[in-house]
Amino acid sequence: MGRWRREGALDPNSHIRDNLKFYLELPEPPYHAIMLEGPWGGGKTYLVKRLLAQLKKSGTRHVYVSLYGVGSKAEFDRAVLAGVHPFIEHKAVKASLQLISGLLTMARFSTSAKLEEYLEKFDADVFIFDDLERCEVPLTTVLGYVNPFVEHAGCKVVLIANESEIAQDDKDEYRRRKEKVVGRTLSISPDLENAIPAFIGRMKDRGTRRYLQQNVPLIEQVARQANHGNLRVIQQSLWDFARFHQAMPSSLQSKSHGMAHVLGTFLALSMEFKVGSLGLTTLSDRSQYGRFLVDKKAPPTPLAVAADKYPGIDLYDQTLDNDLVADMFSKGRFDPAAIARSLGVSSWFATPGQVPSWRIVWDKHIWDDKSVRAAIEDVEAKFVARHYVEQGEILHVFGLRLTLAQERLLAIDVPTIVAEAKTYVDDLKKSKKLEPYLNDGGDFPRAHDGLGFSGREKPEFREMLSYLVDRQGEVLEGGYPEQAAHLMVEMVEDRNLFWRRINYSNTKDGRFTHQPIFTYVDAKHFVETLLKQSNSAQFEILKAMLSRYDGGKLARELAAERAWIMEVRDLLIAEAGNADVLRKNRLTDITNWTIGKAIRDVEEAEEQQRAEQGRAALRGDVERA
Repeated sequence: MGRWRREGALDPNSHIRDNLKFYLELPEPPYHAIMLEGPWGGGKTYLVKRLLAQLKKSGTRHVYVSLYGVGSKAEFDRAVLAGVHPFIEHKAVKASLQLISGLLTMARFSTSAKLEEYLEKFDADVFIFDDLERCEVPLTTVLGYVNPFVEHAGCKVVLIANESEIAQDDKDEYRRRKEKVVGRTLSISPDLENAIPAFIGRMKDRGTRRYLQQNVPLIEQVARQANHGNLRVIQQSLWDFARFHQAMPSSLQSKSHGMAHVLGTFLALSMEFKVGSLGLTTLSDRSQYGRFLVDKKAPPTPLAVAADKYPGIDLYDQTLDNDLVADMFSKGRFDPAAIARSLGVSSWFATPGQVPSWRIVWDKHIWDDKSVRAAIEDVEAKFVARHYVEQGEILHVFGLRLTLAQERLLAIDVPTIVAEAKTYVDDLKKSKKLEPYLNDGGDFPRAHDGLGFSGREKPEFREMLSYLVDRQGEVLEGGYPEQAAHLMVEMVEDRNLFWRRINYSNTKDGRFTHQPIFTYVDAKHFVETLLKQSNSAQFEILKAMLSRYDGGKLARELAAERAWIMEVRDLLIAEAGNADVLRKNRLTDITNWTIGKAIRDVEEAEEQQRAEQGRAALRGDVERA
């Protein structure tokens, strides 16, 4: 079978090579098949491709048959014929059954003859049947299809399958059928030492290919530590890293130690995500020092279990921050700006002057002492100067000052830290530098810029957070009249933006998703503006309002708008009553289908709730009696 290995590498599948060599060199029909068995992604396809290449090189006549999707004996026969005559699979040939029949006749094979009779006339050294478990018929049935090749035609047959996918109820029958067809089953082991260089060698980008080739030992180490034996997952993770490498700034690619650090972390997180060990929530909630804050008495978290598999690699590390990791792995988005931002503030890639001082304080256990002391002084100076105005940075500084005070790195007691934070917020509000807080209906913020807030679980931090959010809410409400007027302009000029403003869209445009902004819009003015738009625009605007109130929001966070939307409905119905029949019917219909439906849904839900409360009260009276 020839040499399949690079020099010096141990071959985990040498037993397969030796057994196939012996099998194919048998001078007489063996009347049994060889099965190569392994899990999904375990290297079966990779091994088959190498086997086929070696057979072709040695002149061994072979027929490769993929049984993917085969659902009947007729489809099985067609797959075999396609392996014998590959041109049959051409789409133009498939389109003409008459042509196929003619081709088979030319080949001296009657379409009514049995397949094995034709195979006796076709002299092949071996038939290779791949993807057995991907048939749409049970494996026991597939073995019945293959049996004539072995028993009657005397063919040498290699079967490739994943036996773990056999249903429990079918295993006894499968075992009996297999004994008649298969003489030896050989288990395939993932061939990391040969597969990884091959995966890398096929990459198109020269720079990425060269970098990964220089780091094959590290890649193999991470793949072995992953211990899932899935070559497809390893290959897909390498593809993802290639995209990451090509998107990162070239100036950072020369940082060899940082690049090795990122490569190991990236591959470990990627593989754990792809096999389902780590979900998006876990990836998004990693904390730099989470490894040291684990509750030993509680069951280990998925991240803790995964982290234990990779000695020397810190899965909690934030060089690849949480937002970036989530975007890359769950959305396939490799944004060059986000990558540069995440790497650019890491001690692996940046110098102190390139990183915001608060980040150095946050990561003070990694930076040198001189840089940390300078950063603490800079944070304090900027705090006094009221430099921080963005909510996330403000909360980071509040949390860091609290932690520094508790660690005696600031000569300030904790009550003073809290009081100074409140004064800071008041000063920003007075100077009109405090940003409004746009509550998206979720929890209060717990992180910013990929880093969790220091001390976020402490009551003093929650007190500072609540005070900041309350003052930001006051700023938001104070600007409602002006913002409501601007919203009406957007309703006319950009209906898509208007929809995003008032509905949840997973974008930053949803400014008023949970805020009762329409209480600051005169209902009469809204209707007059609406009716000046085209008929189609009127319908689109009203559908946006229906979406806004869907799910009972009129009874909850948008209850303040209930009287307003009822007035809008009444004004539209009144307008319809004064119109001609065509306009009357259209206005009545679109009003009832949209905002009318939203109002009815809430009223019906409330009626059902009252009825249920009445029934519960009656049951209580009966039980007491």
